Amino acid sequence: MSNVVNADWSTSRMVFDCESKKAMGIADGSYELRTNMADYRLDTDDFFLMQWATGYPVVVKNGEFDIPSVLKASQHLMDACGYHGRYVEQLIYNYEGDYLELTVGS
Repeated sequence: MSNVVNADWSTSRMVFDCESKKAMGIADGSYELRTNMADYRLDTDDFFLMQWATGYPVVVKNGEFDIPSVLKASQHLMDACGYHGRYVEQLIYNYEGDYLELTVGS
């Protein structure tokens, strides 16, 4: 099975649906984005969570999330795991791992 994800990055199907674009308590910089999801591409009834990570960084600048970088990284994760969701509902900073955790809704 190929892990290559082909996507048109000029447009995004993802929608930023967080309450605010303020990155509360997160220093300016670039962060890895991760999510815990099943592999929805598999044809199986077995369900187990995997952690997915993208190489596309999410940028925090002037205390706010850079929305285009959030959408690009989020779409890459959804394409990788095959989940149909498109609403970026929450971004939580993981202090122990120094990355952002993504919650997506459909």
